[in-house]
Amino acid sequence: MITFYFVRHGQTTWNLEGKYQGSTDVPLSALGEAQAECAARWFDGKSFDAIYTSPLIRARRTAEAIAHRQHTAVTEMAEFQEICFGAWEGLTYDEIEAQWPGAVETMYSAPDTVRIEGGETFAEVEKRTMAGMRRLIAAGDEKTYVIVSHGAAIRTILCGMMGIPLRHAWHFCQGNAAISCLRWYGEGDCWLYLLNGQDHLRFLEERT
Repeated sequence: MITFYFVRHGQTTWNLEGKYQGSTDVPLSALGEAQAECAARWFDGKSFDAIYTSPLIRARRTAEAIAHRQHTAVTEMAEFQEICFGAWEGLTYDEIEAQWPGAVETMYSAPDTVRIEGGETFAEVEKRTMAGMRRLIAAGDEKTYVIVSHGAAIRTILCGMMGIPLRHAWHFCQGNAAISCLRWYGEGDCWLYLLNGQDHLRFLEERT
């Protein structure tokens, strides 16, 4: 058995402004930094073999918060970087809708059919995220890994690991700093134990 914990990065300044960020390197907001610390505390008392992160700063900062608290290191894996939204990056929903009418809704309703101008398809993202997952699986059994990544990237992993068609990718909620857990028991035998866990963020809600 191999246990995988997936952590989406904390809130960014562009999340706050409603902008699509994709592969653009956008920093965490002040709330995002606090969310990362809350996610780090969630792992207290849990043991794991390694922490892997997307190289984008919002994911790396979230991973570093976990690593610092657990006194371990972070390893970057480009396979876990977010989808490239191409020409959409830096734009809001309304701005995208004005230039490409209906395209955003199509992406949410049928992500497996969309190719964004200058960007990646969800199938291309799944191909690279699953290549990363296969690398970790090939490293041996009886391991536990923390993977800090992004909303769309994690959704493609969940689909790929559980054999779910990509058209259902958006059915998996992934909030900022949310934690999910999969356990891999062998080819074709993967169970979802936790999805979009956010109980650790209640501390922030209580402070506001």
